[in-house]
Amino acid sequence: MTDGPSPTRGTGPTVWCVMACHDRRDLTLRCLETVRGQLAVDGLGLRVLVVDDGSSDGTAAAIAERFPEVDVVRGDGTWFWGGSMRRGIDVAIARGADALWLVNDDVEFRPEALARLVDALGAAAAGGQRPGVPWPSVWVVGATADPVTGTTTYSGWRRTGRWRPRVRMLAPGDRPVRCDFASFNSVLVPTTDYRRLGGIDRRFPHGYGDHDLSRRATRAGIPLLLVPGFVGRCAPNPAPAWTDPTLPVRVRLRDLHSRRNRPPGQAWRFVVRHYGVFAPILFLRPYVSILTGSLRSGIRGRRAAGR
Repeated sequence: MTDGPSPTRGTGPTVWCVMACHDRRDLTLRCLETVRGQLAVDGLGLRVLVVDDGSSDGTAAAIAERFPEVDVVRGDGTWFWGGSMRRGIDVAIARGADALWLVNDDVEFRPEALARLVDALGAAAAGGQRPGVPWPSVWVVGATADPVTGTTTYSGWRRTGRWRPRVRMLAPGDRPVRCDFASFNSVLVPTTDYRRLGGIDRRFPHGYGDHDLSRRATRAGIPLLLVPGFVGRCAPNPAPAWTDPTLPVRVRLRDLHSRRNRPPGQAWRFVVRHYGVFAPILFLRPYVSILTGSLRSGIRGRRAAGR
């Protein structure tokens, strides 16, 4: 762990920006540059912590050279996103974080991103006043836009059916809107809430952790608000291989069960926890998709061969 000079601004509450990274040095450095460029928020301190989970591309050294004020925690390559974020958040809390700005390292933030999150929190909790200590029990989500198309890539989500397990990602509007859960590309979380809920579930070492924690928050009665406008740019992740019907079934299944996608045990735990009686349907849906896609591809191939 390296400790550089603190970038804390202000003498009031302190927000710790926490992100995880692995082998994408240029994206991480670009994100840190935009975090460093955040407009100061009166009475609010900002510190930054990066968890580098065993990068082999010199990310940690590059951070130390270009951002000596950033704290760096080094993992061994087995923590993945969930474990890395848990570790980083634990360190931030131990060092006195009043709130956590949880971000992804592939986001390029607008200079007013943090100020916008804080303003939305103040408007929701105290009639526009800056939050003090303890922070009000409200979580604030910032949406990101595709740098090419301008469409929403990561945001808050809302359930669209009372009885059916359907959800939709929300596009930011001109006023804050309630969410049911969120992707943690940019979310502001009071430390007291994070600790009360037990944090990111260690049984979700890579995927599911952000959706699971934010769902548990709303279930506990904590409001989750999507702020107006975009807080930054972030390209969408490429579609996983298991969704490609042209690939062999065994290849698609192997990708589906990989740690980055839907390991069966984790997938089952998540759907049971959050969807109840619909859990078997949602658990089996990707397998049905793979099977039907393979059948359609085979039928098309035989028709083409018979021409």
